[in-house]
Formats: sequence, structure tokens, C-alpha cells
Amino acid sequence: MSTATILVSIGLFSMSALGHYLPQLTRPDVFFGVTVDPAFRASDEARRILRDYRIALWCSSIAAGALIGMLDRVGAAFLVYLVGACGAQVASHRRALIHATARSTTIEIDLSAPKEHIPGGISATLLPFVALIGLGSWAVSHMDRLPHRLPVHWGFGGPDRWVITSPRAIIGLLMVHAFACLLLTASALGVLHWSRRISTSGPSAAAERQFRRRSILVILTVEYFTIMPPAFSLLQAPALAIRLWSVALLVTVIAFVIGLMRAGQGGARLTTTGGRPAGDRTADARWIGGLIYFNPTDRALLVEKRMGIGWTPNFGNPWSWVPLMALAIVVGMGPLLVREVSDSAVSTPLQPDNPGGPLKSGPAGPGTEDSLRRYILSVAQGSPNYQEMSPQLAASVNRQLPKIKALIDGLGELKSLTYRGTDSDGADVYVAAFARGRLEWHIGPLVDGKVAYRHFRPLP
Repeated sequence: MSTATILVSIGLFSMSALGHYLPQLTRPDVFFGVTVDPAFRASDEARRILRDYRIALWCSSIAAGALIGMLDRVGAAFLVYLVGACGAQVASHRRALIHATARSTTIEIDLSAPKEHIPGGISATLLPFVALIGLGSWAVSHMDRLPHRLPVHWGFGGPDRWVITSPRAIIGLLMVHAFACLLLTASALGVLHWSRRISTSGPSAAAERQFRRRSILVILTVEYFTIMPPAFSLLQAPALAIRLWSVALLVTVIAFVIGLMRAGQGGARLTTTGGRPAGDRTADARWIGGLIYFNPTDRALLVEKRMGIGWTPNFGNPWSWVPLMALAIVVGMGPLLVREVSDSAVSTPLQPDNPGGPLKSGPAGPGTEDSLRRYILSVAQGSPNYQEMSPQLAASVNRQLPKIKALIDGLGELKSLTYRGTDSDGADVYVAAFARGRLEWHIGPLVDGKVAYRHFRPLP
């Protein structure tokens, strides 16, 4: 089992463990998306509903894990898990509906409630954009200091996707991250200004305000972390930096989430409430399966989730679809903004006085020479050895195969393969001499026996 498969399995287990406890994080008078008497949670029927939900959830997790372990089908595994987890929630929601209790319709208003602000003020949300603009200005004006390719994606073993360095690529890379920051800023403002308030006075309102502030701090923290990968890419930070960034981001988010979980949805665990069940002051009939809120008559853009903690869009409000459509547009335009040279592209020929830049001396990486030799021969035979490539590299080679094969066929028989050193990105550099020409190859270290990066250019 590969390292990537193990990490994916750990992620699947973590999601299942979180889903195991999600029903207990809601407000005390909400149970699987249904407004109930708080005392119902302690009843035998509620325990049976919760038990059956957890059994179904873990069965879905086991089935997904089996698909990953035996067939290495990560996409199918997550689909199985998603269907199983959502199906368990919907089934539990239907069983809880017969125990629904009339919710409170009282609307509280406290004119003396303190006005809420973004932590750090609006400047705190704009600073990441200023940093990205400054980074882009420096990079475009110092193109000669940048490597010939920039990493734009990191996998478990380091960078696995690159782009050819150019002003267009730099601007596109920064625009993608700027859009991510924009979505996070909009989320923070949405939680602050466009979310439904449940309590507006007393200890419950104070706890809710504290919960909301902590949630906004999580969003802003992630926004600041978001601007760091392009900085690592343009400033040529070592691989250790991105690993430390990943660990720091994970630890920080987990710490915030644990704090929010201890507080409960809307800070409900921080106070005790009495009186008639209030739930989240939305009608049960407006919740589809207890998961999706659709109410065109409700002007709120965000409402509290009825499963777990946090907020969910009111899909009946047309404005809630704007960020979703914007995200879809950016995902579709991403390849145009940051055109991946991927891992096997034909570049322009090197000039005689520029043989590719200085190389570092040292031994070649384990297996790179044999891997490159097998690849060249497999292309010449018209059947590239895709099984020895990462999925991204295999897809790139498949797209460019006619061009690559035509070039190699035109050079004739492979005569020799000579190791020259490593480039500034840590890739091994080889010169392949053919009967009618030469190619310089850059090949990255093998990850689990597969090539993640491979690039070549004709030599004069």
C-alpha cells in the first residue's frame, strides 16, 4: 500500500470519526435536523436512531476503505462514503420527524447589543491581497531570478505539477490564490453580517457572539495561510517549508475546530437555556433531509447547520448561488490562467550559449536512469509505460503523445544516455544521444516507484 493510499485512508477514518460525533454538536433542541424537546435526546428512541446512524456511517467507511485498499479506487471510495453518510443522515432525519416539537416563534431584539466587527478590522481582510500584489510585482520585475518552471501543486512527496515561468503564469497563479482569499473574505463577512441570529439578548446571545467571532478567526487564519504557497513557489523555498506549512495549517485548524466543538453549535454548550424549544428559528419543512436549507421567503444568506457546527447557505436566496457560480467559473478557467506544462512537455530549443543553466554535481537519484531509458524506448514503440507515471504525468503524456513520438522517431535510434547532474529544482538531468540529434531530459525523483515530473528539450 502506497503512502498516498495510507494518508487517504487516514483522512477517511478522520471524517468518519467526526461524523460519529456531529449529531451531538448541534443545539440541544435540534436532533438530525428536527426541532425536538431537549429531553428527547435522552430517550430510548433517540439512542436507537443515533446508534443506527453510526452503524450505517461506519459501514460506509469500511466499504470505502475496502475499495481503496483492494482496488485503489479513491474516487469511487469517496463516492460510496458520501452516499452512505448522507443516506444515514436522511434516514435518521425521517425517523426523528415524528418526534418534532413546535418551535418558538418569538423574535428577540436587544438594541443595547454590542456592534460586531471583523477581528482586526477591514484592513486584516485586505492585507493578504496587498501581499499578493506586492509578490506579483516583485516576481514580474525579477523574472531573471526565477527558475525556468514554477511548482503550482504539491503532493505527498513534494511538487508534482509545474508551469513554465512567464508573466502570464505568475499572474494566473496569484489570481487563483487571490480568488481563494476573496471567497474566504466573503465567508467571514457573510457570517458577520448576513447570518441568522438565534439569540439576541442575555448569556445565550453573548455565547453566540463569541462562537461567531471564533469562526471568523478560523476563516481569516486560513486566508493568511492561503497566500503562502505562491510565495514558496516564487521565492524558491525548500520542500521542508511547504511541509511545515501543511503541518502548521492542519494543527491550527484542528485547534480552532476543537474549540468550536467544545462550545457546541452557536455556543450552545456555554450556556443553559430554558423555555420552549427554539431550534434555529427556521421551519423544519424548509430543510431537505436536515442538510439543505431552501427558503425563498427568508432573507438570511447563511443559517446555522442542523448537523454539526457552522453555517450553510440558504439556497432559496439567489445571492447564495453567486459564490458557487464564481467558484465553478474559476475552476473551469484555472487551466487557462495557469497553463500546466505538466510533466512532459516539448519546449523551445536551447541556444548554443545557454545549455540550460548551471547544474549541481552529485549522484543521480535511484532508478531515474533506468526509468528514463524505459520511457524513451516505450514511446518509440508507440506504447508509453503509463504504469510508471503519476496520474498527472500519464495524462500529460497521453495528450502530447503524437508530438513527442514524432520528435523521437525523427531522431532515430537511442545511442546513449549520459547523466550530467541535478538542476535547481532537484531533478536529475540526462543527455540522450540519438542517431540524428540529442535531447536534454529533466526527471524528478521517483515517488513510490513512479515518475511525477519529466521534461525535455532539444539540444543543438
